[in-house]
Amino acid sequence: MQSIKRNLARIDTATVVVLSSIIGLALMFYGLFIEQEGQMQLLKDGGLTSLESYRAFLNLKNFQPVEYLTLAMQGALPSFGGNSLGVGFVLMFSLPLATFATLSIAKAASNIEEE
Repeated sequence: MQSIKRNLARIDTATVVVLSSIIGLALMFYGLFIEQEGQMQLLKDGGLTSLESYRAFLNLKNFQPVEYLTLAMQGALPSFGGNSLGVGFVLMFSLPLATFATLSIAKAASNIEEE
């Protein structure tokens, strides 16, 4: 257990926080890509009327931000890439906080044991 604390304490916190936020950002871009691909496929298969109907349907939903993120975490958004986009947004902010907290606790525990 002590070796795990020591190893965690040696990790550069800033690097890990930045890398963990990049994971969420990458997932957000993936969601944008999936949405764009889905809309392009809808345009190819169903024409402009289908694409306009899809966009009108999404505009009718008009989710509040918290509701949007909650539905994204549940995988219940009615869009092609909305779930990935929402989960990526949540991860972009929560994962760095979690990694920062974990590394800070490990460094504090390691410092206490050394004294």
